[in-house]
Amino acid sequence: MPVELKNLKCVKQTMDFPNRPLAELELLDHVHGCIILQPEGGTPFHNFGYWDANDACLGQWLGVFTEIQRLIDKGGSFTYEFQYRDQGDPKLEFVFSDDSVRIVTTCYTDDSWTEVEESWEQSTTRLEFATLVRDALLLIERTILEASPANGAAWIQRNRS
Repeated sequence: MPVELKNLKCVKQTMDFPNRPLAELELLDHVHGCIILQPEGGTPFHNFGYWDANDACLGQWLGVFTEIQRLIDKGGSFTYEFQYRDQGDPKLEFVFSDDSVRIVTTCYTDDSWTEVEESWEQSTTRLEFATLVRDALLLIERTILEASPANGAAWIQRNRS
């Protein structure tokens, strides 16, 4: 499966609340888990999580993938830089040309993000990446709506904007 969501759970911003199953989703919850985008016959793209693969914020990536989809639909070359780096997180850029996409991940030696420690790239065709983004958006929406019919639509709307 080229797009996969795993280990999803509702997360509160405070440590006073235990993680809950997706079926108990409330409007202001964060949903964290693993997002896998894997090109046909290739290695999965960037670990979209903060501290590990199971810590991707689905709401945040719903917004990012929505914005990337909007830019893809406009056409032309562009670079989208992931705007939500936390202390110590790598810089993540999606570099679109007319026919390809490069995902550039850059790690820095400290939180000033000035001295590069390591950098690597992955690439695929623009069409394949656009398909992965579209499929990710559809899967996120379907997963949220199926798990939480009462609050899912409002949660999706809140996190898309």
